[in-house]
Amino acid sequence: MKSITSETSTGKTCKPRYIPNSEKINVNELQDAYDDLAAQYEKKTWLDQYILGVARQRKQLMSKARGKILDVACGTGLNLPIFPATSEITAIDLSPRMLEIAQQKAAVLNLNVQSKVMDAQKLVSLMAVSIQ
Repeated sequence: MKSITSETSTGKTCKPRYIPNSEKINVNELQDAYDDLAAQYEKKTWLDQYILGVARQRKQLMSKARGKILDVACGTGLNLPIFPATSEITAIDLSPRMLEIAQQKAAVLNLNVQSKVMDAQKLVSLMAVSIQ
C-alpha cells in the first residue's frame, strides 16, 4: 500500500503523460466519435448529471444567461431548457449529430437557436485575431 508523501501535501503534482502525435486523436476522429455517441450521450452522462450534481450546477450557472447567448460545445443542447425563451441563442458544436439533437430540443422548446458545426479551438483563434 502506498502512503502519501510530503510531496503530495506540498502541492506538487505529477507531470502529465507525454502523448506522441501518432497517438493523438485528430479533429475528424473526434467529430466521428461524438457523432457515434450523440444518440446515447445523455444516457451515458446521466450519473454525472444527476448523481454528481452537474445538472444542478448547470442550472445555477446557465439560468443567469440573458440576451445574446453563445453556447460553445453545446452538445445535445442540455443548456437549452434553462435559457430564457426571449434569448437569441447561437449554438456551436463539433458534432453535426449532436447539433441535430440540440435543434430538435430547440424546436420543442420554441427557442430561436442558430446552430453551426464548428471546432471551438478555431473560435478561440478567430477571437484572438479579432482582438488584436
